[in-house]
Amino acid sequence: MQANELSNLKQQIISSLISQLEEKKKTHFSHQKDLQDALQSEQKSTAGDKHDTNRAMIHLEQEKLQHQYQLLQHQIQNLVNIKGMQVSTNSVEFGSLVKTSNSIFFIGVGLGKQFFEGITIYCIGVDSPIGQTLIHKKKGDGFIFNGQKEEVLQIG
Repeated sequence: MQANELSNLKQQIISSLISQLEEKKKTHFSHQKDLQDALQSEQKSTAGDKHDTNRAMIHLEQEKLQHQYQLLQHQIQNLVNIKGMQVSTNSVEFGSLVKTSNSIFFIGVGLGKQFFEGITIYCIGVDSPIGQTLIHKKKGDGFIFNGQKEEVLQIG
């Protein structure tokens, strides 16, 4: 894979991940609205332990969704920041796309295994075990991860 192909792939990955996360945000917003409607319906019901319990459960679910929504916002912002960054191709850093002898890693947000145009990309955070292993590696550097020997072939 040529350097410009790696750079183009990285931009495609970032755009695709942003789109995926925006869709998740829409779903979370829809669920949040459904919960708000359910809460209003419960408030119209007569008082009692059952209704108090239902309202408490709805509030807990709303808090959980709000936390997830904020996480999605944070991930999207990280991707937007990476998209505008000039990342070094000399060593692996936040925002790098790294081709090793066995895999391709995008160091940015921990979204796991993704597929782009038939290529498997592992989207990982800097703080993940493999992220910590890869950070500051240079082209040609070797490393062992999960008992498997790898070499950094390209950084984009």
